[in-house]
Amino acid sequence: MSTERVLHYFREISAIPRRSGDEEAIAAYLLRTGEALGLPAFRDTGGNVILRKPDSTGAGPTILQAHMDMVWESAGQPYEAGVSILERDGALCANRSTLGADNGIGVALILSLLEREDISGLEALFTVDEETGMSGAMTVEGSLLSGCQLINLDSETEGVFTTSAAGGLSLGLTLPSTPRPHTGAGRPTWQLKVSGAKGGHSGLDIGRKHGNAILILFQWLNKLGADWDLLSLKGGSRSSAIPVQAEAVLQRKEQQELVQAAEEVMQLWRSVEPELQLTVRPADESGLCAYDPEHQGQLLALVPRLPHGVLAEEAGRIRLSSNLARIWEENGQSHIELSLRASTSALLQEERQHILQKLRPFPARVEPSGEYPPWERTPNNLLEQLFRQSYRELFDCEAVCEYVHAGVECSILGQTIPTVRDMISIGPTILGAHTVAETVDLQSIAKLEQLLEAVLKKIHQNRF
Repeated sequence: MSTERVLHYFREISAIPRRSGDEEAIAAYLLRTGEALGLPAFRDTGGNVILRKPDSTGAGPTILQAHMDMVWESAGQPYEAGVSILERDGALCANRSTLGADNGIGVALILSLLEREDISGLEALFTVDEETGMSGAMTVEGSLLSGCQLINLDSETEGVFTTSAAGGLSLGLTLPSTPRPHTGAGRPTWQLKVSGAKGGHSGLDIGRKHGNAILILFQWLNKLGADWDLLSLKGGSRSSAIPVQAEAVLQRKEQQELVQAAEEVMQLWRSVEPELQLTVRPADESGLCAYDPEHQGQLLALVPRLPHGVLAEEAGRIRLSSNLARIWEENGQSHIELSLRASTSALLQEERQHILQKLRPFPARVEPSGEYPPWERTPNNLLEQLFRQSYRELFDCEAVCEYVHAGVECSILGQTIPTVRDMISIGPTILGAHTVAETVDLQSIAKLEQLLEAVLKKIHQNRF
């Protein structure tokens, strides 16, 4: 099967800047495309786009769902220019930026199916803000949809179907302080920077051996003993990413002491993080205030106690994890974000209480946000059975159904759309998602399109 129309739509989508929070242009494109195809097209109050293709068989509609936003990372490509697509060795990649196949290929697949005359009975749901909080899925007006089956197109390995996923929540920690003018004017001021860590997805990669740049920085700081002033601190980028970089600015230490401590920390991580770098450079002290000594001591004691990594697993399956995702300062206060994931709501709440107990000795304020439920596997999922059967018939091999330790919009959509009974998540093979090394395999797109065609035709021939 030719993927010509899928790639046509993907190229059009890729020309539109669409990072999370900036989805107006892509939403307008989807509405225009729906109208050009002669389909009812509208946006709900959450900003999600819905296109309807009427059912001509009496089988009822099937919901096809993908998210319209992408993670934007750049190595020199201007955001406003969109994604510049390249083709290499049977795969698509981008020139100096993330590709956005997550989830642009899913969006393009849905559009290509909507324009086909031989497939009907579809409700296309394109959500906003999946990458930063899944708020689009949380605000979907479920009454506007009526499908019983929902096919999510946001998985990243062809032939591997997701049928259950972790729930999660973020914990925001705020540690108050009273900044004071530092008394070290004219003294050497240094930037300590941790970079080059592997990083990765805070759910999918949390079980892989890795270092957390924030925790490595605090190992370094805690080797410096007393009698120094902390002027600035930041690390991490977003809750869904294991931190690859962190830095601090400090005074009242000699450069040689800082370098010696860095070498000691590097020795601890050399086998796990071969690209790790700990650097010391002169820094500008202007505009900075020293941390209150008590606040500095609280940070040095608290951060290393915060959980990071796999916290519980069973038979090789991760059940509970935490990502120490970000640390920054604002308005004289230190802020820390923890991202928790768990296979059950009970585990999630137990870990939340455990963290609150750890924080009792500290004057930290804790605010939960972005909680979403686990997606638990549905017994007798007829949609899963149909995809397995069709995959076997088409490709003469068995597909795999799996749980993923990551957030999937199905977790939320199963609750916000009352009619949904069966769900599955599928996708092409995407490597390096959320990085400038992202690629998508072209053959896997063709197989996915073929599989979707076969399944949808069976559904609307009442063979479900």
